[in-house]
Amino acid sequence: MKKLILLGFLVICFNSVMAQSTVTFKPGDSFADFKTKYVYRNPTFMPSRVFFKDGTSTRATLNYNHLSDRMEFIGSRGDTLELVDNQLIKEVHIDKSKYRFNEGFFEIIKESPEFSLAMKKPVRMVNQKKMGAMGIASNAQGIETYQSLGDISGILKLTPNIEHIFSVAPIFYFGNKNFEFLPATQKNLIRVLPGKKDAIQAYAKSNTVNYTKVEDILALLTAIKAL
Repeated sequence: MKKLILLGFLVICFNSVMAQSTVTFKPGDSFADFKTKYVYRNPTFMPSRVFFKDGTSTRATLNYNHLSDRMEFIGSRGDTLELVDNQLIKEVHIDKSKYRFNEGFFEIIKESPEFSLAMKKPVRMVNQKKMGAMGIASNAQGIETYQSLGDISGILKLTPNIEHIFSVAPIFYFGNKNFEFLPATQKNLIRVLPGKKDAIQAYAKSNTVNYTKVEDILALLTAIKAL
């Protein structure tokens, strides 16, 4: 019963962060609002702590940028800067969120000494619609991925007659005790937890697991007692 209550609580807590969605940026929309709601993890830069691999740590005011997969801070001149030498970073705590670094930042959803469930929420432009006569929109372009605010803001500002549709869907990952992360699939879960292979396969025979849905993943992990 306690595990079921905990699972329900976790799904509710992370639902707003992880819900799959698309966002349409229309001509005249505010890029500042788009940046605040979808590019950054938090609406404001927040008190944070950076832990380094050598055991030291430092405090800072940070925000995570989904677009660039970087930690950012506000410089003394009020400009936005990125943390450098990320390979020296072990993890970052921003308010109540924890990020592990391994060739990019992974937000930790749940973890144990041997295993972790993490996510990224990249911002990708999946379509463009050109506004024609009578305000009717027609498809103009397919998927494109941008990695900087400058690139994406330039595109939005220079194409005033185009609607831009973005995907902000989360991608989940399984991590091992060495903080190596693999995309969430049954095959990769067995690679990370080889001792749970039989339990994972048995669960899959009786249950459909959608590895893009956090509730399905958490139900599986609870059933096989991975956390």
